[in-house]
Amino acid sequence: MSDIERMKENRDVKGLIDNIKKVWDEEKKERAVKALKSVVEEDVEDIPVEPLEELLKDDLYVAYFGMMIVDKMASEGRDVSHCIDALNDLVEDTVKLVRKKAVDSLSVLAESGFSSPSSIEYLTERLKEEEDEDIHLDAIWTLYLLAKDGIGKRSSIEPVNSLLDHEDEDIRSCAVLTLAELGENDIHQRSSIEPLNKALKDDSEEVRSHATFALGILASKDVYDPSSLEPLIELLGNEDSRARHDALFTIGILAEKGLGSEACIPILHESLKDPNRRVRKNAALALNELAITGIFREKSIEKLKPLLDEDDEEINDVASRAMMVIKANLSKLSSQDEKG
Repeated sequence: MSDIERMKENRDVKGLIDNIKKVWDEEKKERAVKALKSVVEEDVEDIPVEPLEELLKDDLYVAYFGMMIVDKMASEGRDVSHCIDALNDLVEDTVKLVRKKAVDSLSVLAESGFSSPSSIEYLTERLKEEEDEDIHLDAIWTLYLLAKDGIGKRSSIEPVNSLLDHEDEDIRSCAVLTLAELGENDIHQRSSIEPLNKALKDDSEEVRSHATFALGILASKDVYDPSSLEPLIELLGNEDSRARHDALFTIGILAEKGLGSEACIPILHESLKDPNRRVRKNAALALNELAITGIFREKSIEKLKPLLDEDDEEINDVASRAMMVIKANLSKLSSQDEKG
């Protein structure tokens, strides 16, 4: 039995890694790498994680297999976050296959709960410089995962904004979601509004829906513009109930910020009859926010009344509040007329 076979049988990870680092015989090194990979695939519980970083700093063949091993360890819950800096360096490698694998490994680590702000600049550079669409997708997906964990930097926003014009639907969709998650964690810029407005008219239903959601998140963080209102109103005629729901949510927030319009009211009345309960509720909420800012119509009261008979206390409450605000506004106007 060879030394490598013996180490494999004894699960001697340190010995195999030392062998990989020290031997010059490429064939022997290759056998040691494959033996190590086999040991890891069998069980990761008792394998030390500290030596793994060294594999990522070896030649490209070893580093590639090292990334596969790190992925496996991370997916099994082993903390391999100390490998992130080495993975960041590999993201810049001249070999496309290595770059792609490094970005993919960072996403595996992020999905497993191991991530670092240090990766953001490296991933952002891939968005700006990389020509390969698969790497683009992997990079924006990883930035999305980091943003979801509250990890992000404003420096990545402009490169993400630029992806909203990308020809690949998955890349556009993931870019919009990344902006939403960054915004949710108070990482945002006003420059995202215009590309998101354009995304509201995207050919992809998924992109349109995500863009509506992202604009709602940004508006809730005081990043908004009246230019969003018209394309949002257009979305209320969309066949997808989620798109209608999200559009109404954002229209309500814009109304709350003083960017409501009386032009919204007729289509909000139509939305009160929508077959989707969540859509009806958001239409009532939007009418309420408009009324609070002084934009209302008396006929909205009759349009809201059917919601009071629904078997849903939440909708009953929302409709009731909207009606009370409208009635209070009407009473105020009546008092002013009498005094006049």
